[in-house]
Amino acid sequence: MANTFASSLNGEAIVNGALEAFTLGMAPLTAFSTDFDSAGAVKKDRVQVPYVPAQSGAADFAGTYTRQDSEVSAKEVILNKHKFVSWYFTDTDATKSPIMTSELFGRQKGFQLLKAVFQDVLSVVTNANYGGAAVTSVAANFDAADIVDVKEACDQAGMPENPRSLILTSTYWNQLLKENVVSMIEHAGAPARTGEPRQLFGFQPFSSNLIPANSENLVGFAAYPSAILLAMRYLQPATGESPNGMAARAVVDPDTRITLGFRQWYDHDKGTQVNVLECFYGYAVGEAAALKRIVSA
Repeated sequence: MANTFASSLNGEAIVNGALEAFTLGMAPLTAFSTDFDSAGAVKKDRVQVPYVPAQSGAADFAGTYTRQDSEVSAKEVILNKHKFVSWYFTDTDATKSPIMTSELFGRQKGFQLLKAVFQDVLSVVTNANYGGAAVTSVAANFDAADIVDVKEACDQAGMPENPRSLILTSTYWNQLLKENVVSMIEHAGAPARTGEPRQLFGFQPFSSNLIPANSENLVGFAAYPSAILLAMRYLQPATGESPNGMAARAVVDPDTRITLGFRQWYDHDKGTQVNVLECFYGYAVGEAAALKRIVSA
């Protein structure tokens, strides 16, 4: 396919648009235990991702203080995942592209990178890792009672009440909107008008079209942060990797610390400027009791 972008295209607009789309789509995954950092790393590096497990109950004092579980645990995550998107500009690209077009193009690139990473991380949400589904329901029958059943499953599993998240595919979330479940939940003005309430029976809710079925009809889940451990770093170029003067840097969202890598170099043989946006990360299954699945069948 021919490249339609000009060499004068605002590259920063593309990168910023891509980071914005990636960060917005990653919101459900930030509900897990994460360790995002712009520090440079290389493949197979190991990161100790901290998480807070369910704590031991209070004890009666009987002359001595017993030593209970530590407040914070950690699990090793190997940085072994590397996904990217790319684009290029040729010497013959001549037509200027407006900033809005650049940003929109960037958001599309960011979304494609997000989709690959998001579905890869959630590939671990299976029966083998987290047990049988808390709720089985087709979208047309999904209602507030099902959310309460999920809550009950979390309660019975000893999942701490705060913070809990609920991630649903948009089809199931939209069914809740149709059933006017929004009127039953705590919200603050504007979120209610946009259909994104702050709390849903004690859950922080998220809607996403990217939840993978995992060959098990997965349509959503409730989780405590310790369910999945996720680390992200800047993939540092190896020494001598850039004979053609490649420029490389980290691209970081200031609020979430979500980190992507941006590489750019000029291919003299083809007369093109090549751009790559990449995500370098790793993840691990956490506590089995910290996630309850929702399936359609």
